[in-house]
Amino acid sequence: MRSFKNKKDEDMGKGDKKSKRGKIANKSYGVRRPRKIKKKTSVEDKVGVKSKT
Repeated sequence: MRSFKNKKDEDMGKGDKKSKRGKIANKSYGVRRPRKIKKKTSVEDKVGVKSKT
């Protein structure tokens, strides 16, 4: 039988800083929880210029 100091040492979850669930609970990002990449719109699309093709 293993003895633990507290429940956070015992299992990975909301208290674990390196797990995805811990990142969600802490409202942070990292390797386990990358941010969604926003696709940048080009200047031509914003202005409405037609391409030279």
